[in-house]
Amino acid sequence: MHTVELYGRVRRAVVVEGKGKRQVAREFGISRHMVRKMLQHSVPPGYQRKQPARRPKLDPWLGTIDAILQEDQNQPRKQRHTAKRIFDRLREEYGYGGGYTIVKDFVRLKKLRGQEMFVPLAHPPGEAQADFGEAKVVIGGVEQTAHFLTLTLAYSDECFVMAFPAETTEAFLEQSGSALANAASHLRRLAISQVESQRVRCCMKRTTDFYAPVGALLLAFVVFQGCNALNPLCGSARPAPIIASLSVNTITFADVQQGFLLTVNGSDFVSASVVVIDGTAISTNILSSQQLQVTITTALISGPGTASVTVNTPSGNSGLLGCTSGGTSRALNLTIT
Repeated sequence: MHTVELYGRVRRAVVVEGKGKRQVAREFGISRHMVRKMLQHSVPPGYQRKQPARRPKLDPWLGTIDAILQEDQNQPRKQRHTAKRIFDRLREEYGYGGGYTIVKDFVRLKKLRGQEMFVPLAHPPGEAQADFGEAKVVIGGVEQTAHFLTLTLAYSDECFVMAFPAETTEAFLEQSGSALANAASHLRRLAISQVESQRVRCCMKRTTDFYAPVGALLLAFVVFQGCNALNPLCGSARPAPIIASLSVNTITFADVQQGFLLTVNGSDFVSASVVVIDGTAISTNILSSQQLQVTITTALISGPGTASVTVNTPSGNSGLLGCTSGGTSRALNLTIT
């Protein structure tokens, strides 16, 4: 592959300096045909296929593949053929004896529409996605529409599917309850795809209006197994405080006698968090979710020694949902000399 720089030097030698094509070919070690090509193009034109690629083993079945892909346009998206399924059908139904790769490449080109974009996805364990949809099924020789709910655990690809002949509130409740119960030991986060069906939306609204209290308890105790901060129902749950450092680690007893202002640094502090010194909760000034301030006096410290400093956050009103809430941080020592 010749570089853009070489193209420029050859063109300059012929066009600007007036050298002959034979002479330029000898100087640059290329053929006269390549010199003529470089004069026609200012940059390397790249490889261009003059004729479509021949597929002698696949060509007799191209019409069959086109027909399968055309039929797929009338089917729900999730029931359309993959390249692997087309390959299997060609072998089983039409006696195709070629390989899979050539079938896959041809199907990919046929399905390609515009420029493809790929976004890498990573799913931690416990993440699930729920989708509602419909599919054409044959039951007892009769084709009919089935309305289904599928719940997929993305990390393991474990899948749960339940279908009903109609979109009703009863069907929606049965599907949702069975899906959540099936994934109870794994589920930590659930995403529901956009619901296009007006009937399913109606069922979801009815469920929210009439079954919210029961649904909350069921989801908290059955699905989330007692639940924790990952539970989306634990909106009133308070995080356990984390203490990182004190503004000082050592003070004098004279400082205590004058009333020493101590700053506690950390995270997940809330308005109900309090600083506890040697087991006694004291009046606390909330500066932010990362800083608390208290005044240390002789009412707490009677003389030199070491005091234990912790932060406590009382539990919220989320106990009815089975949610863990609040807690006590680790202890840091404050030395009084």
